[in-house]
Amino acid sequence: MKDTASAPGSSLHGEGVRLRPWHLNVPIGPGLSTRDFLEEEAARTPGSFYDPTGGFNWLLGRVYPNGLGGRSVLDCACNNGAYLFLAKEMGAGECVGFDVREHWIEQARFLLRNRSRPSDGIRFEVCDLYDLPALGLERFDIVLFRGILYHLPDPIQGLRLAADLTGELMIVSTAIRSDLPDGALVVGEESRTRPLSGVHGLQWYPTGPGVVAEMLEWAGMDAIRYGPWFRAEGATPGLDNAGIYAAHDDSVFDAFDGFRPDGRRGRMFEVMKTRTAPHTTVLFACGGDRVLLDWFDGNDERRVVPFPAGRAGEQDDMVEALETERRAGARYILFSSSTFAWLEQRPALVHRLQSRFQEIVREDACMLFDLWGK
Repeated sequence: MKDTASAPGSSLHGEGVRLRPWHLNVPIGPGLSTRDFLEEEAARTPGSFYDPTGGFNWLLGRVYPNGLGGRSVLDCACNNGAYLFLAKEMGAGECVGFDVREHWIEQARFLLRNRSRPSDGIRFEVCDLYDLPALGLERFDIVLFRGILYHLPDPIQGLRLAADLTGELMIVSTAIRSDLPDGALVVGEESRTRPLSGVHGLQWYPTGPGVVAEMLEWAGMDAIRYGPWFRAEGATPGLDNAGIYAAHDDSVFDAFDGFRPDGRRGRMFEVMKTRTAPHTTVLFACGGDRVLLDWFDGNDERRVVPFPAGRAGEQDDMVEALETERRAGARYILFSSSTFAWLEQRPALVHRLQSRFQEIVREDACMLFDLWGK
């Protein structure tokens, strides 16, 4: 039940309404959150407002299962500060958030003043990412780089600025253009005034998480892990979201790696979830592993089909079988380790894969190729 100070018509509620639009849900006090300030249309529009709690807590819980233990956190393009408030509740120490839009920082400071939960040690600044050195900040244990990469006119320099302030972990979450092969940045124009746009008018969309990982490695982050690649509710087809996590040293991911699915089957499923675009067809050379095929069926955004289909073509031209599937719309082909010996006996197929298509993953558990070319 809302108390009288937060009820509709109160000064607190009136201030929250004045600060519309809201993008992220943040609890304020008993029975009150930023969701209560929404207009009805905004509440019904997919993608305009969401609760950040689940995915963020899941990720930090995997990397830091014992809590954040006083670690400092920097949030680049922090919007209303939702992720810093969550980090504080997970045990963070010093927290700094900045955003180029004064409106979001006004929201964040409103929440800082009025939240009933502990929020000490958090501060917010109005700042453009490219002006970040002017704040004179020291390194932070954790740097959040969520929802900003694809709004930048120079995303590589932007990543570098954030990476230089990262002590342990950098979390990148970005929109992805999945209608092109992973490995490029696609230029575009965007509004300078729309609340959820950038302010520079020029933007670059990465075409997959792989190109973001290469940018992070160039910026000095030597250890990379991948998060889910998914399409948000109401998103434009071909415009997805992906998470890429980076550190200076693999040891930061010891606990994260310990949470990985057991065995090679689990690893193949993780590769499918993190390195292939949602709503695509993935050919799966599984050597008759029906258990894994059945597990994928109905459990993911991808359509997974066996390769080769049935027994047809076992001794025939595998190149033509692959091309037939590709012309029919297949985007990827995944080979389980149980098929590696089978593949070695088909040199023409190996040559076609290596010469025409982009190899995304090669490891003990599996190999993955993008059939849209290099």
